[in-house]
Amino acid sequence: MKRGSRSIYEYSQIFKAHCAQLLAMGRLVEDTGKVHWYLRGLGHEFSTFSITQLFLTPIPSFKDIVPKAESFDLFSKSIDHNTGVPAYMANFSLAASNRYGRPNNYQHKYKGGPSKGGNHSKQ
Repeated sequence: MKRGSRSIYEYSQIFKAHCAQLLAMGRLVEDTGKVHWYLRGLGHEFSTFSITQLFLTPIPSFKDIVPKAESFDLFSKSIDHNTGVPAYMANFSLAASNRYGRPNNYQHKYKGGPSKGGNHSKQ
């Protein structure tokens, strides 16, 4: 199952319903399996979130993953809304400009422009 264009809430409800249907047919899906397949179905937009969750020890339970995914989605949307740039791209752009010694144009473009007085030191 893939989330596609569904909201996280809708995807979660459908995913839970599928798990319940499997249980009704006598096919119990273990909690770690639910976590794995749920995270996988979230899609590329959630790859950083999903990988992070899978590296936690112990792996969070399915009942804990769903609210975390909803929270991550809200956070990502708030960042996208404030900057007009997806969070993962803003972070990549910022790191790349600093790593290669170029000025940090992202900061000037999306944080209100360069500071007064010509001081361009890193904040």
